[in-house]
Amino acid sequence: MIRNADPKHPDSEKWYGLRWDATELQNSPIVSAVWTLPVGITELESEFTGFISSLKVSGGDLGEDYLAWVAITTASGETLHESLLIKIRKYGH
Repeated sequence: MIRNADPKHPDSEKWYGLRWDATELQNSPIVSAVWTLPVGITELESEFTGFISSLKVSGGDLGEDYLAWVAITTASGETLHESLLIKIRKYGH
């Protein structure tokens, strides 16, 4: 599934987070998260806690859309993948 993110201004640095439902992860928290970003936007930081994986990005070209992917692993050893669509717009923060 691709989740849509709030728009980002090309000059902004912005945090995004993906939250999984505890039931979806069988109440097993995230123990690792690896983000993969396309050329054009840059990962500044990433973190995870409980059922949330977060990413701070910069850059991007005005009017472009970027698809970021994350692979998480839970404490029970399950690996899940998710995508986040980041749109670079003039009206973003």
